Amino acid sequence: RSNAERCNNNEYFIGWMSDNELPATDAMLINYLTLNTDNPINAYSYAAAWTWLCDYTGKDNPQISDVTDAMKEDFIEFVYDRYYSVCATAIKKWSPDKLYLGSRHVVSNYLRKSTMAAAGRWCDIVSINVYCEWTPKSLLMADWYEWSKKPYMVTEFYAMAADSGLGNSGGAGWKVATQNDRGRFYENFVLKLLQ
Repeated sequence: RSNAERCNNNEYFIGWMSDNELPATDAMLINYLTLNTDNPINAYSYAAAWTWLCDYTGKDNPQISDVTDAMKEDFIEFVYDRYYSVCATAIKKWSPDKLYLGSRHVVSNYLRKSTMAAAGRWCDIVSINVYCEWTPKSLLMADWYEWSKKPYMVTEFYAMAADSGLGNSGGAGWKVATQNDRGRFYENFVLKLLQ
């Protein structure tokens, strides 16, 4: 609340990102269903997954062996829908005139219709970090809009150069030989986004 009050009157502040690069994997449903419920921190997540599975299958006592690939993807959408609904509701309550910019999807999310659709239901703009691509893919960018039905904003991309004098041993950026090549990468990437 205090952050919202501080930022609401700032004309240069356009909106809120609620997180950064949240995970989305095919293992999410199984991971939730196998949480140690002796730990009270896990109780809600386990109960939510169990209730979802019972409702989805129509069974009183479904088994993990009942889980299909389609169910795994639908559960990811369920989790992300809940996450975005909670964040959007809070942001719109305390900062109604600012945009909700999502959670900066990373590749495990932006390749999934489920996460993009959930984001589109609640975010004003879907934010996406794109790494390890020399050029953004036109068909994938079209999918982002089709899946979310919202505008999207690429919020992070970069290249690292071998001639920087740095180790460049971490990070997901594109690796190039020289600083001039970094400039070429930037120009190519931005022109494709603008196209």
